[in-house]
Amino acid sequence: MAHYTDQITATAAAAVMNGLTLRGLAGTEPPTRTAIEAVLRRVLTPNPGLAR
Repeated sequence: MAHYTDQITATAAAAVMNGLTLRGLAGTEPPTRTAIEAVLRRVLTPNPGLAR
């Protein structure tokens, strides 16, 4: 992921994907594509409110 974004964002996205995978395996129903997209968009979209 670091090839496509900065290292911190790549680490966060990888952690989120691991969590979503585990949640899908351990839960009774896997997360929907819409739910996965929403979470990844939140992690991968810059938040201008957090700019320095």
